[in-house]
Amino acid sequence: MSFIKKLRWLWALMICMFIPAAAFAQSLEIADSIGGMQVYPQGAQQEQAVYWFRYEYPQFVAQTSMDQTINAYYQAMRDDLSAFLMPQSVEEQLTLHEPGEPSYYIDLSYQVTANTASYLSVTLTSQQFLGYSQSDRIEANVFARDGVYAGQLVSLSQVMGLEQEGDEFDARASYASQLVYKLVWKIMEEQQASQQKDFFEGLTRADAEAAFHPETDFYIDIDDNLVFFIQAGIVSSEVEGILAYPFSRAELLTAVKE
Repeated sequence: MSFIKKLRWLWALMICMFIPAAAFAQSLEIADSIGGMQVYPQGAQQEQAVYWFRYEYPQFVAQTSMDQTINAYYQAMRDDLSAFLMPQSVEEQLTLHEPGEPSYYIDLSYQVTANTASYLSVTLTSQQFLGYSQSDRIEANVFARDGVYAGQLVSLSQVMGLEQEGDEFDARASYASQLVYKLVWKIMEEQQASQQKDFFEGLTRADAEAAFHPETDFYIDIDDNLVFFIQAGIVSSEVEGILAYPFSRAELLTAVKE
């Protein structure tokens, strides 16, 4: 082997040595979801039902035992729904239904918003209709797929590498949360000034900070942004829907200098 070929081979080897192991891992393949539907009165068609409840949770083709814990998490959520489908719970909903009204329902669906070698991000959206009033809520789950937190739900501080030690950790007062509150409030102020959003009159930064928990109220999108959300009707009218504020990690860390 010539000296030039040896040099090229050595250079290629050195590049491979510095590629993180996670780079060779794959995103998770989505498997058949788990879900179901309950209709009341039992046996009725959905269109004629007084009340129906539909739900769907994701499952994945697990590559590791850590990935399997993600499947187990959603299987447990499915099992926990039995409490909501108990006859006495449904009866409470049925007593609210007036003759001639459309069916009451709760429709729970999911979306995989990011699926990489490092993170799996899933949003769960619940659409509820009770007596001509529809409301939407969102919940997000971000799982680590590598590192010390592999297979576990991770917080904003863990994703950003800004973990704080101590038994009296306050999620709202965490360093990462304060960066998010700062940036989100800046956007809200600009939207208030330009009347882009129908925020409640007299909205303050304290109100905004009380409306969401940055450590958990976020998901990762396809562009690797961290997207923070506030439920509909908390700081603005219901018609504004769920408010979302996406930031790159660089934007969040830049806020340190501002």
